[in-house]
Amino acid sequence: MIGVLPQASQLALAFSALEVVMLGRLPHSTGRIRDREIAYAAMQQLQVEHWAQSLFPTLSGGEKQRLQLARVLCQILHTSTLGNRYLLLDEPTSALDLAHQHQTLQIARKLAKNVAILHDLNLAAQYADKILLLGAGEIVSQRAVNEILTAERIGDLYAIEVAVMPHSKHRHLLVVTC
Repeated sequence: MIGVLPQASQLALAFSALEVVMLGRLPHSTGRIRDREIAYAAMQQLQVEHWAQSLFPTLSGGEKQRLQLARVLCQILHTSTLGNRYLLLDEPTSALDLAHQHQTLQIARKLAKNVAILHDLNLAAQYADKILLLGAGEIVSQRAVNEILTAERIGDLYAIEVAVMPHSKHRHLLVVTC
């Protein structure tokens, strides 16, 4: 019911990419054939199925991050009578290029209720419903995106001058340093 994607995952064993993704099915008892189908479905969503037989330790940081996300998706991909599915994501875009950052957050938003830790305020503005700002390990503020992302609040928290404006093409805010 809860899939967790840590900021960094260390795995030095010579598992194939598919074997790493299949680890997400360990809490389930749907059978090896069904688990394999679900694992491939998760890999296909992230467009990483072509790495299925690649050894995980030989992949780049971004490739590993995408496969770890596939592992987490594999865990929560199908509905359950037990209730909502949740994704807990700690810097899920840290090793990814721009296209894969957006792909990751679009998939997460579509599939489950989720909590993501992001340092990129622009990604948070685009994909979040609510933002919780932390300063020195304490909650500074928690509100809807349009209420919390103000130049004054961000400037006070991070000691940097910013401008917050509507994005020119989309319905979210854009934070720019001055």
